[in-house]
Amino acid sequence: MLVPRTFPLHSTMNNSIIRILAVTVGVLIGFGVTWGILFLTMEKQNIKPVRASHSNDISTNEVDIDKASTNSSWAIDPSVTPYRIADLDIPEALFDQEYAIATWVLALDEDQILDWLGQSTEADWDVSAMFRTEFQTALIQKLSQSSPEQALEFSIARIEPIRSALGSIVFLEWATYDLDGAIAFANTTTSLTELDRGWVIHGILRSQVGLPLEQQQEIARELGDETYALDVYFQETIDEKIDDPRKLWYEVVELAVPNDRHHLDTLKVIAFEWIDQAGIQILDEITASITDEDTLSTIIFGALNQYTDTKEQIEEAFEHSLNLSDDIFVKSLTLNSIVVKWARLDHEAVINRAETLPPSYFKQHMLRRGYSERARVEPKDTLENLDIVPLRLIEPIGLAAIRTLTEQSPTDAAIEVLKIDDEKLQETLATALVLQWKRVDLEATESWVLELPTDSLLQNSLVKLLPSLTDETNP
Repeated sequence: MLVPRTFPLHSTMNNSIIRILAVTVGVLIGFGVTWGILFLTMEKQNIKPVRASHSNDISTNEVDIDKASTNSSWAIDPSVTPYRIADLDIPEALFDQEYAIATWVLALDEDQILDWLGQSTEADWDVSAMFRTEFQTALIQKLSQSSPEQALEFSIARIEPIRSALGSIVFLEWATYDLDGAIAFANTTTSLTELDRGWVIHGILRSQVGLPLEQQQEIARELGDETYALDVYFQETIDEKIDDPRKLWYEVVELAVPNDRHHLDTLKVIAFEWIDQAGIQILDEITASITDEDTLSTIIFGALNQYTDTKEQIEEAFEHSLNLSDDIFVKSLTLNSIVVKWARLDHEAVINRAETLPPSYFKQHMLRRGYSERARVEPKDTLENLDIVPLRLIEPIGLAAIRTLTEQSPTDAAIEVLKIDDEKLQETLATALVLQWKRVDLEATESWVLELPTDSLLQNSLVKLLPSLTDETNP
């Protein structure tokens, strides 16, 4: 049984900052896992590196590279390690870099690690920020296994987010082989601040992956924040393959804290997986188990918008959204979002489905979205068939079509404008044509206007625009 100790940090933690840092920690821990696996692989192959000599005479020219000795495009001799990290021969490929870092670090003793850590902070070491961080991560991970306090001292001397990322790795390694020692140090040191508590707990709990939630909560309680164990526990649940999303859903729903963004993200991942496995109809059971309105709305909007990979799925998601209770305030937002995607995929289907709906603002919105997409995809056909467009949409849809067609072929757009029977609509579309055409070819625009019948109302209207067109083009 763990004996509670007092953690020397008492004010309220800023959860947003901590979780942002935790994401960074997770990424860097991923780097550590990569080269850690390489360590194990090399150890199994009985690689026995010789300690580097602290002689400035050793350079990369003395490294014997045998490319035939490895499947990688790059190889090194782990028995030769330069004294200065600036002399390291860094390969270009990402995997080769990871392999190289693992090999170099494996060959170092504690003093050499400390020396290289110091060198890694020098500004004149010309490497990318990502490589520098991964290099430091590997050094810190190994140093933490023999001298975690020195590893922590280096880590917390860095700036954020590297400070918390490396610090969490220190506690992860430390707690892996000495859980009580890591907890005791965290509870007694004065070198950590209130904001550090999050990544301290994160690192320690990540070292105990697989423990039941109750035991993780006990550890987190001893470190001063029991609720943080839920965050780590939930992250573990979605890091693994979700074989039984229904069972996991109800477990997380029971534990999740309302309005906690991290918990909500976990619920969304599980809900999406459940829907992928069982279909959109399972959303009814999902939403029936939620009592918090904000959580309900977020899950509904996210799940229905996620389920839109194919035409059939979009239609299913639309029908499900349409049948939602009007009391759900995201119903309208969800429907509109789905219609936008649906129209891009099949505007005719959107128009046809909208025609079956009773009169409403949403029906008009849906029709406008469908016809607007048709105008974008088939501008010429749209202009030739404006008579089938609902009366109140004729002008905006005509304008959308003429602008698109003008971009494609101004002469075709001009021909279509002259076919319009309604004089007012014709003038509106012709004005849009002229204003857009003159941007790419002012001379052609003027010629077209002047060649119109001189006694026509259309020419009289457009001729009035010509001086302003010239002024705009030649200020």
